[in-house]
Amino acid sequence: MFDKEGVELFEADMRMLNSGDVVYISNKGEDFNYNSVLSEYDLKEVLGEGGFGKVYLAVDRVSGEKVAIKFMDVTHYLSHASQIEEIYREADALQKLDHNNIIHLYKAFVQKKEVILIMEFAGGGELLERVEKKGSL
Repeated sequence: MFDKEGVELFEADMRMLNSGDVVYISNKGEDFNYNSVLSEYDLKEVLGEGGFGKVYLAVDRVSGEKVAIKFMDVTHYLSHASQIEEIYREADALQKLDHNNIIHLYKAFVQKKEVILIMEFAGGGELLERVEKKGSL
């Protein structure tokens, strides 16, 4: 995890952050350019909206690859360090998964009061609707 200046943050540092601070997660040790994380993508349309936030279709400006970007409001969790830690652990686990039937998580970070997930785009609608139609997968 890094702050917006690229300084590595540790667990004790996370407890000292203010709600407006920006934190980036780098699970593979790569450097973060905090100015370009979201600017790498063109947001196109809202794919879905729920209790936690919105998911947008976006296109990588360089490769043209479609991705889904999920913006999740974590205002409630900001006062609970253990819950924020849980979000980071889940993001770390998702980034390590590599399976054809699981959506790949490319990047995850916290900006202000939102967790932002940049994920593989899978067209075709809602998974729940597809399961209900077919009965199972």
